[in-house]
Amino acid sequence: MVRAYAIVNPTAGGNRGMRLWRRIRPIFQEAGWDVTESLSQKRGDAIEMAAASSADVVLAAGGDGTAHEVANGLLRSHRRATLGVVPIG
Repeated sequence: MVRAYAIVNPTAGGNRGMRLWRRIRPIFQEAGWDVTESLSQKRGDAIEMAAASSADVVLAAGGDGTAHEVANGLLRSHRRATLGVVPIG
């Protein structure tokens, strides 16, 4: 089973981020992924969340800013996690 941690920007896509993520999350679960999630609240949150994650895959669910922050958090942590981008921004 894949352990995934989704960092969701709820304001992505003109405040549609959370609604879109709720439609997408079941696809991962149906594929057998164990998905936990956190919502970013402000700039920089996704960096800290990604750096602290111990999941196999870290999903950036948002726009380019969310993906950028999650990538930087993973680089900062020096862990070998896979970055997944869920473009809902």
